[in-house]
Amino acid sequence: MEFKPFDARHYPMLAVSEGYAEWARTYDGVVQDEMDLRLLARLREVEWAAAGRVLDLACGTGRIGQWLRAQGVGRLDGLDFTPAMLAKARARGVYDRLLEGDVRATGLPDASYDLALMVLADEHLDELGRLYRRSRASSRPAAASSWSAIIRTLC
Repeated sequence: MEFKPFDARHYPMLAVSEGYAEWARTYDGVVQDEMDLRLLARLREVEWAAAGRVLDLACGTGRIGQWLRAQGVGRLDGLDFTPAMLAKARARGVYDRLLEGDVRATGLPDASYDLALMVLADEHLDELGRLYRRSRASSRPAAASSWSAIIRTLC
């Protein structure tokens, strides 16, 4: 969808990667916990500490990764396509591995994670099917079916 018809103020437009590169400096100061962290905390179906190996897609500055570690997640990787965001995430020191890549085509081997999640990034995708297929493929078969049930519960 094109934004221009809704832009009465004529904001300058940037590609998502350029926008997040600029936003990386101030992101943690402006994103409110109510948008993500408090919603994650309300998920009673997820035993975060028992999640096994977790992939934080579009990990950004690592806010979600830091929260996941505080919930007891033991093995955690992050993936983002913005080097400036990955630098912020790296500085937090909560990820085992940080990877630069696209959430729709991660290049990661199939069945390598027990849980793959993405928070506050799907609105930038024009089509969600590739993301869901890639996330499901990244998850181990037993995990994929149980997490699919949780996603259906939440939607």
